[in-house]
Amino acid sequence: MSDEDHIPVTTHVDLDILPCLSEESNETVFKINWESATEADLKSFLKLTDQRFSNIELPVEALLCSDLNCNILAHRIKIETFYNDIINILIESSKHLCSKVNSSRNRPGWSDYVADIYDYSREARKLWLENGKPRQGFCLMNILKVRQDLNMLLGIYHVMRICYVRKL
Repeated sequence: MSDEDHIPVTTHVDLDILPCLSEESNETVFKINWESATEADLKSFLKLTDQRFSNIELPVEALLCSDLNCNILAHRIKIETFYNDIINILIESSKHLCSKVNSSRNRPGWSDYVADIYDYSREARKLWLENGKPRQGFCLMNILKVRQDLNMLLGIYHVMRICYVRKL
């Protein structure tokens, strides 16, 4: 049999055993800026999580159940509760780390290293679009070269920002 042949697969889905979905959204209401967290902030986070984790019940019986297709409702409820407890503890323990997103979007070093090539790449793209998105010729070669240079600079800029943050 060659690797281009298709092997048919048949599946059966029992819709009666699908998990119930709640109407809760999974969206995070706030953002945590881990880069700007001080050592004291992190210690506070660790202390809060340790305190709160010590108060939740570990569903030992459900976790040790060896049946991969376990239909015991109590096991599922205990595991879901355990999971939700963990998530809620992490959210509650990290609330003091919340920060507002900087709407000015200033990036240290952007003007020095990336701004010029970024502006040039926008101009090159505009020229490429105005010429009907050619698939050959100067406009295409120009935009490909500019994108390559921009991606290289963005990579260097990203590494520099990580090093700068780690030095703080």
